[in-house]
Amino acid sequence: MTTTPHIGIFVGSIRDKRTSPAIGQWVHQVASDLVDTDSLSATFAIVDLQDHPVPPLTDELPPKARDGQYPDPQVARWAETVKAFDGFVFISPEYNASIPGTMKNAFDSIYVEWQEKPVSFVGFGSTGASTALKHWHDVVNRVGMAHTGEDVLLTFADDFADHKPAPRDSQRQTLTAQLRALVAAAQAAK
Repeated sequence: MTTTPHIGIFVGSIRDKRTSPAIGQWVHQVASDLVDTDSLSATFAIVDLQDHPVPPLTDELPPKARDGQYPDPQVARWAETVKAFDGFVFISPEYNASIPGTMKNAFDSIYVEWQEKPVSFVGFGSTGASTALKHWHDVVNRVGMAHTGEDVLLTFADDFADHKPAPRDSQRQTLTAQLRALVAAAQAAK
């Protein structure tokens, strides 16, 4: 790990005509603005699940038992990607009141690479993905990640215009505070 935290913005939806990349770009822009004004010392990169195909978890051993040694080459590449970051912002929609299956599969396919890293959440959907984010809180806690900052809940009614993200100023303020908390936690964990 480097002295400046490297934060991954994990875009977790792989649907056609998905909204999550635009939300990931918004998060990246807010983070870049903070870095550019010297009020935040970190680097940020988008980690789009669509660019990292992870096969269904079928390994006979649980990922925790693999201790970072995964026999499937796609899973091994995914593990190396996750390992390179000091913390994450998860961009999560909500599907049927839960976590997107492909995002959860990618998370579950590896283990040690997530441990002891801080994580924060930006959810979007009719309720801002509030139910999915509650599930995520339990999941990340189970593997030893530290949930930091207040969740950003983008609702279709208030934070979208013409089916495109248009977050309110209050959401930007919440995200700014969240990013500061995430970077502070990543720095403290180094």
